[in-house]
Amino acid sequence: DELSGSWDHLPAETLALTVQSPPPYSYRYVFVGAAAGAGFLLSLLGGWTVGSRLGRHNRSAAWALLISVPLGAVWAVAMLVSFIIPPGTREAAGVQAAWTYGYGDPFIGAFAMIVTFPVGTVVTQLAAFVACRRRKRG
Repeated sequence: DELSGSWDHLPAETLALTVQSPPPYSYRYVFVGAAAGAGFLLSLLGGWTVGSRLGRHNRSAAWALLISVPLGAVWAVAMLVSFIIPPGTREAAGVQAAWTYGYGDPFIGAFAMIVTFPVGTVVTQLAAFVACRRRKRG
């Protein structure tokens, strides 16, 4: 932790040293992981349940689109919220919260939302297709 050097030809006012404390630990990644896991399980179980019922009534698994799009949207919103509201990070940062802590989180959350919406829809639809097919055969 030592800074040494020689800058003989530079005026004194051209050098600056900026120091910032490391970001405090937060449970943000726990909430993001919980939102990702819960959204995946919700999509999977919702698709499986709807697919089983559709198969029992001898209907096409395409009817599961009525539930797969909303479940994908729920997963996407949960991911966005888990990135936007990181509990404890801003409070622990104190006066440095205005600097960089969590600045890019809404952008990452928006990207996660864009990704998880179609993924949630596809996971739900695939689970419904498999469950419907198993129910019709057995």
